[in-house]
Order: sequence, then structure tokens, then C-alpha cells
Amino acid sequence: MWSDCSATCGEGNKTSYELNANVAKARAEYCNLVNCPVDGMWSLWSNSWCSTTCGGGKIVYSRFCDNPFPAYHGNDCMGISNYTKDCEDYTICPVNGGWSSWSSWSLCNQPCEGGLVSRFRNCSNPTSQYGGLNCNGSSMETVNCSWKFCKKVDLNVEVFFVDKEYNDGFVRSTIDPTFELKERVIKAISKLYQNFKMVANFSVELHSIRNDVP
Repeated sequence: MWSDCSATCGEGNKTSYELNANVAKARAEYCNLVNCPVDGMWSLWSNSWCSTTCGGGKIVYSRFCDNPFPAYHGNDCMGISNYTKDCEDYTICPVNGGWSSWSSWSLCNQPCEGGLVSRFRNCSNPTSQYGGLNCNGSSMETVNCSWKFCKKVDLNVEVFFVDKEYNDGFVRSTIDPTFELKERVIKAISKLYQNFKMVANFSVELHSIRNDVP
């Protein structure tokens, strides 16, 4: 008759005894009833590189329950499998440039017969720094103005300054008594140009008359 296996799981032996003519004989055999449970054990910790190449970042530390893996209803590893730590790289990070918002459209650069309106933006949101990239694209956009036909006129103006000496200079100065009069002429011509959208050819003559001259 065989005895029980010497192990409750895994490898063991069982024996059998036999009496023959008052002589006992024993036999032994290998036995393996079931696989023994294997509890999991942690591997060594490993870590990643810092998550950034400049400024602050994170390092991840991790390990695995594979030394050995739990098997045959063995217990899993106890504890955490990963955690993070701050890492510092004191290299200043590059800052790439970004576009600002577009400006409003400008007035047409011609009062009639074509022209362009334009708008602008700046690479200042933010400005590129520390080797960062500049903005990609154009800083200005233009489109054609609505077409309007121009009225063409010829304008001849003759201005007489009575009792005041004429000076052909246009530098604002109290020494030039005709400056105010000349400025009024220029403003009047400019107003005509703006109100009627005309392309005018101007011919202006300025004279000085003195009452004391016979």
C-alpha cells in the first residue's frame, strides 16, 4: 500500500512497504500532485529621462511584478509600480514667435481708379526669444479697392498777398507772415480733392502787392 506524497504540492515521493517471509521490502516513487502557488516579486526600479530638455520636467520610476510573475494562485506584489519626481534642467527654453491680431483695414491709397487697402500684424504674441523660431507667413495683406472713375479737372489759382511780402519758404516760422495764408490755400485745395474725389492738376501763383508801390 502506498503512503501519501511527501509534498502537498510540487515534487515529492511516496513509498510502499511489502512483507514477504518476514522480510520487509520498500519501494519509492516520484509524485507531483499539483503545482505550488508562486508569489510575485518586484523587479528592480528603472527610470525614464527627464520629460523636457529645458526648464522643469518629470522623471518616471517604474518596476514590474515579474521576478517572478505570480502563478498558480500565488499572491501579487505588494506596493506601487511607478512614481514620478521633479527634474530640473536650467537651460532656458526657446520661445517661438506668434502673430498678433490683424489690424483694421486701411483706407484706400487712391481716391479713385483702383488702389489698395492693407492691414498689418506683428510677430509679437510672443516675440521669439532664446533661439526660438520667427513667425511664418506675411506681416501684411492687401486687396484691391472698389473701382471708381476719377473726375479730372484743371485748376488755376492766383493768390495776391496785399501789403505783405511773399516768402516762398514753407517752414513754419513767425518770421514768415504769409505762412497762414499759404496754409489756408493748401487746406482749401486738399478739401476740394477729398470731397469730390478728383484728380486735379494745380497751377498756383503767389504774388505780393504793396500799397505803397505806385
